[in-house]
Amino acid sequence: MAPRPLELIPPRFVLMFSAVYPLLMASLGVLNILLAEENEEDIRAFTRAQASFLIESYAEIARDGEEAMRLLRKPRGLRRFDKPIFHMIFLDTYLPKISGFQILHEIRRDPYLRYTPVIMLAGNHDGDTIVRCYEERANCCLPKPVTPADFNQVAGALLTHEFYRNAA
Repeated sequence: MAPRPLELIPPRFVLMFSAVYPLLMASLGVLNILLAEENEEDIRAFTRAQASFLIESYAEIARDGEEAMRLLRKPRGLRRFDKPIFHMIFLDTYLPKISGFQILHEIRRDPYLRYTPVIMLAGNHDGDTIVRCYEERANCCLPKPVTPADFNQVAGALLTHEFYRNAA
């Protein structure tokens, strides 16, 4: 008889994850997200995904690159302990006014923002766009159209990674 999928996961890992998950959620409090996207369909998909997050979240939506940069450059006084205002950033690769690639480049140069997880949303599925996302040091690149399940899966994986990176 073949083992069921849960039996394939080592019990020690399940115990460790079940003990750490509530700590992860408590340590984040409210998850602040920046979504820079001009496409209404993708904004609706994100909003549906956000409703099913296992943690309370708040999203600022920027519909062009200039608005995204303005939100990212809020006065430092609004940042607690020099940590960024946003826990996670979703960027469309080709935003009006300032592209997502330019914004990503600025994020990685900013000492307060450089470690913030950035997920690029690529409408162009060619290999060059995806390679460029990773060359510019995006944490993840999601091809459009993005489903609520895609948002949830990536957000959960990056939040878990951030918790362990910050705990070290």
